[in-house]
Amino acid sequence: MNEVNMMNKTAMAVTLSALLSGPVAANTLNMQELHQELEIMQSIMQTALEQSNADGQLKVSDVDATYLAGQGVVFELVASSGSRIFRFNFGELFDGLAPRPPMPPSPDGEHGNFEVNFDFDEQAIEENIEYAMEQASEVWQQVAEQTQRLKSEVRELAWEMRESERRLTDLKFEKRHADGERLKEIEEQSEKLRKELRELEQKKQELTASAQKMEQEKREQLALKRQARQQQYKSFLARFEDTLADTLCKYGSGLKSLPQNEKVSVVLKDFAQQEERGNRQDKIYIFSQKDISACVTGKLDKESLLGKVNTYQF
Repeated sequence: MNEVNMMNKTAMAVTLSALLSGPVAANTLNMQELHQELEIMQSIMQTALEQSNADGQLKVSDVDATYLAGQGVVFELVASSGSRIFRFNFGELFDGLAPRPPMPPSPDGEHGNFEVNFDFDEQAIEENIEYAMEQASEVWQQVAEQTQRLKSEVRELAWEMRESERRLTDLKFEKRHADGERLKEIEEQSEKLRKELRELEQKKQELTASAQKMEQEKREQLALKRQARQQQYKSFLARFEDTLADTLCKYGSGLKSLPQNEKVSVVLKDFAQQEERGNRQDKIYIFSQKDISACVTGKLDKESLLGKVNTYQF
């Protein structure tokens, strides 16, 4: 009886050991495969984004990838817009691209040469935005200098008016005790001062009106700069999203080890700037692996894939 119990316990221990060790081995194998797939996809994604930099507007300095168990893969990108007027600063900015890395192989071997195409003339848009930004900056600087000069002149006029009023007050006091020739001189001097005061007041009003007009022009130029900045932001984002969706639709099958019920997240580090607070936020895209697979097989196009993505700033 004791021998039978011992055999049963041994069998149970072997079974339990197999149950526990089996998933661990499988997970280890899957993790290794997924790690290799992420390295390939990471290289493909960076190359795709750099290839979209034909006119020097889009720059990607770094792409990192990791996996969150039960949730999905996460790609973190550090990028910048290469406009000479201003640039989006998504972390560390750099002046030029590093040499383009060798073309990574297609993960499924089906596509051959790697190519990313765009359906709109982004360069023309960027050139118009840069011109608008340059013009607005130059005019804003001129307006700011003129406004400062006008304000300085108004202050000087105000000081002259106070001096004239003080002298007029002194003459009024002296007039009480003056007679004869001195009284006549005081009257002439007083009339001259009153005339000067009227002229100074008129000039002050004109300068004040000019300064107010300049302030309004400065606000308008600032609004134009903000509008151009927002347009460049949208232009950059449209290019990035188009390239990202195109890459996932063409090469998303390379993530073979990722379960269909998990996600592919892409994080643009320090991309969005809150003007009211001045701090930067990440721009986050969350794709369903199921949707990516559907795009790879042609059931979805890249526009439909972008329509299904969950995106937010944080």
